[in-house]
Amino acid sequence: MDSSGTIVARTRDPQRFVGQKAIEQVVRHLASGREDTIETLTVEGLPAVSSFSRSSLSNWSVAVGAPKAALDQKLYGLIAWFGAGLLAAVAIGLWLAARLAGRVTTAIRDLNDAALALGSGRPVELPRTHLVEADAVGAAI
Repeated sequence: MDSSGTIVARTRDPQRFVGQKAIEQVVRHLASGREDTIETLTVEGLPAVSSFSRSSLSNWSVAVGAPKAALDQKLYGLIAWFGAGLLAAVAIGLWLAARLAGRVTTAIRDLNDAALALGSGRPVELPRTHLVEADAVGAAI
């Protein structure tokens, strides 16, 4: 765009839009002399995310726009992958916790059986529990 906000070159439909004014929102941001990224409409009327920069030498500007729908689709895809990964991690964590809880429960049940056998004068059989603490209690019994 030139210094007045007129489109002087375009990659898409140049014959249709070269010579026309850019979208008013973009022209206003360019007039402030800033570089910026904004959500706006393209000259075709499609929602887009546009980034632009103004040259300090020529006062001309370059703007690049990407369709908002395409950017949103990528964002939602990344969110879906993140969510799936998070769900998988939670599922694996719950599975591991259930396995560990099962091992602890079995060890406590075996120790309880051994204590009852000892109390009633029957022979005590101590299975290996693979839990250091439970094995120590079994040895004490």
